[in-house]
Amino acid sequence: MQMRGVIKIPIPLPPPSPPSAPAPIPIFDYIIDIYADKVVVTDAYGNTVATLSTVDELNNWLKNVKGKRIRVNVNAVVTQRLFLVQNEYWIFGKAIEGGITLTEGNIVLYAFAPVLGNGIDNYDPVTYTYYDVSNLRLFATFAGVYLVSPSDTYMPVDAIYVLKAPWFTVDGLDGDVFVVEADYALISNSVFRNLFVYAIYVLYLENISAKGGGYWTLISPNDTQISGVSVANAQRPLLSLRFVRTDIYVPPNSGASVTLGVPDGITRDTVVYIEYIGEVVRCSDNPNIYTLAPLPSEITYSLDPATRTVSIMNNTSNGVTLAIVYVVRTIIRF
Repeated sequence: MQMRGVIKIPIPLPPPSPPSAPAPIPIFDYIIDIYADKVVVTDAYGNTVATLSTVDELNNWLKNVKGKRIRVNVNAVVTQRLFLVQNEYWIFGKAIEGGITLTEGNIVLYAFAPVLGNGIDNYDPVTYTYYDVSNLRLFATFAGVYLVSPSDTYMPVDAIYVLKAPWFTVDGLDGDVFVVEADYALISNSVFRNLFVYAIYVLYLENISAKGGGYWTLISPNDTQISGVSVANAQRPLLSLRFVRTDIYVPPNSGASVTLGVPDGITRDTVVYIEYIGEVVRCSDNPNIYTLAPLPSEITYSLDPATRTVSIMNNTSNGVTLAIVYVVRTIIRF
């Protein structure tokens, strides 16, 4: 009789312990907490690096710190001005009423806290000149902006994004600019690849052009003033610009002509039409307040579409002051 062998079932061994997780990589090199009575600077691991008494002391401390990623928590409203050097800043919290001055190139600034006062600028209050802040990358949720090239050449910027600006003024820039909404926008002596500006009250453009390859959108629902503006190299520019030409004086029994200014380089997809021509009637107590009255029948006008010239004839014995409201608008064709 043949005996069968005993089958031994191996007991499974426990799985090996998983490797320990690597230590998290710090997001910020420094964290700055601004309080009403002090400023506390900690490193990436929560160690206190410095305890400062004022924002001015913080500005002095920052002069020796460059190439870092820094988070700034504004725990109390800041009334002093911040002076920033070459770092990457993420600012959160309460308002910075003293404003921010950029003093060097290659600054990256994400301002999620409101920046009031003089806003964000590159102006040196001691020498009355402007800092070179080339290659600036700026994102701000609410801030006035005032940036000027310190020389006769264009100052290159990476990109400027502003969600809401009480005012937006730049001069001598080369780069990309996106202003979702500004009360007033003044842009001069610059070239842009991408340009988006929506100005509620006044959009003033002087000596600006498209460098090619980008997209332009310019919206000004109230009043636009332009001089030396070309959209010729922009990729299908989208325009919605309202112009108000006031104080057009026509002598008695005489005529006058007015050329309607538009950006150079507009395409066949853009139309120019007159919204209204009327007589300016100013308030006696405040000349800044006026209405537009309908023209009397003795005052006539005609338009030459080729030259965009309005010819006005006044057949009355009194001089009149007129206003012309016209719109430049892109027609989207599908």
